[in-house]
Amino acid sequence: MRPELRRFLENIQHDPVLFPTEKSKLSVVRQLMDTEWVSSASSLCASSDEDSVVGKLYHEPIEVRWDKAAKRPRAFRWRGRRYKIDAIIRTWVVEMGWWNPDTEVSKVFLRVTSGGGVYDILYDKRESRWYLGGVAD
Repeated sequence: MRPELRRFLENIQHDPVLFPTEKSKLSVVRQLMDTEWVSSASSLCASSDEDSVVGKLYHEPIEVRWDKAAKRPRAFRWRGRRYKIDAIIRTWVVEMGWWNPDTEVSKVFLRVTSGGGVYDILYDKRESRWYLGGVAD
């Protein structure tokens, strides 16, 4: 694992400060509460009605470009298309099954925006590989 990625992953438990004032946080919260999705894009499920799909689940490998100066991912490539990461809006870690190497899960999730879309990308620590986890429509 590259040293800059290791440092980023070690500090991921702290969300980046995107909205430094209470006023800026409040406006974002109000907008989010008006959306149809508030949970992670990777946990959204489609109903049986195709018109009501609000998110799609994926587990497809992606290539991630790293910004060494900003110490964070700057873009990812999925299905041959490059997505510039405009912002990291949320991070979380999933660690479970550590007592059993066959079922252990160790993943770092990042909710990012790119060109108006919202994507959940994840780094699988066990596989040392990046994946697209979900897309919010």
